[in-house]
Order: sequence, then structure tokens, then C-alpha cells
Amino acid sequence: MFYFFFFTPANKVIGLILLLLWGLSMWIFAYIPKRINARLHRKVLDHGYQICIHCGYSLRELPTQHRCPECGNEYTFMQLEHDWKKWYSVKSD
Repeated sequence: MFYFFFFTPANKVIGLILLLLWGLSMWIFAYIPKRINARLHRKVLDHGYQICIHCGYSLRELPTQHRCPECGNEYTFMQLEHDWKKWYSVKSD
């Protein structure tokens, strides 16, 4: 019976606010990273795996073997395709 007196109208409002904040935090930490990952995956596929694996810079118009102009990482398109496929095979497991 004691617990019934603990829940005053003010405590119920605070409890509701905390519940809404908890729901919002679950959405932020679960849904948003999935959306970001899906968007990146779509970008990688649209560019034919010609995206720098380190910084995300598009290498579409550049030579097949060079350095990324954004971060300076050396790349080949074959290695990029291999690395991206490996990254997404690990992420989906």
C-alpha cells in the first residue's frame, strides 16, 4: 500500500517524461545508425565501390590506382571493392 502514495500526479508526469526520453534515446541509438549505414551502403553501390574506405570520398573520376585526395590513403579499385564487400559481409553477420 505504501507504493501507491509514492505516485503523486507530479511523479506520474516525471515518470512519463522519463519514459519518453528513454524511448527517444532508444530511437537515437538504434534506428539512426542503421539509417546512416544504409545510406552509406547505397552510396557505395551507386559509385561502384569507388569510395575511399577511410574517409568516404568519391574516387569515381580518378585513376584506378592513386592516392585519395581527401585523406592521402593509397587505393586500387580492386582493393576498394574487396574491402567494401568484406566490410558489409561482416556488418550483416
